[in-house]
Amino acid sequence: MDNLSKNLVHLIKKANLSENELARRTGVPQQVISRIARGINKNPKITTLTLLARYFGILTSELLGEMPLRDITKEFVTELTDDSMEPNFPKGTFLTIDPDKKPHEGSFVLLKLHEKKIIVLRQVSIKNGQIHMQCFNPKSEDHELKKVDPKDQYLGLVIHAKINF
Repeated sequence: MDNLSKNLVHLIKKANLSENELARRTGVPQQVISRIARGINKNPKITTLTLLARYFGILTSELLGEMPLRDITKEFVTELTDDSMEPNFPKGTFLTIDPDKKPHEGSFVLLKLHEKKIIVLRQVSIKNGQIHMQCFNPKSEDHELKKVDPKDQYLGLVIHAKINF
């Protein structure tokens, strides 16, 4: 088994995914993923490598084994289940979240709102040292810029988004 197949199998296991689910999330056919994982396809198209690497939040050179594979144990993927961030992030968008990265002006974060007991995606705005959040959809009740409540739980920074059309 070559580095590419070892790394892909490792990433699939670490993310607790099946090849079918990875195919659905990336748009790479399951048969292609299977052939890479089994070491049959040792020279996949660059577009395939790019889609797989982006999904896992790594560089293609890491996937290929040309560079050490970063530890992505804390990163996770979730699906956006509402339309609050449309048109930029439609319902059904897959988001890769890094809980260790800190928010900055204009970044997108996942928050657990203590008052509503829901998890939301919001864009960050920093005004006078205070962190505010806003959704994009003008039809949403949270469209206005709001100060983040200290009781809200920061879940992480969006590092990758995959939109399925």
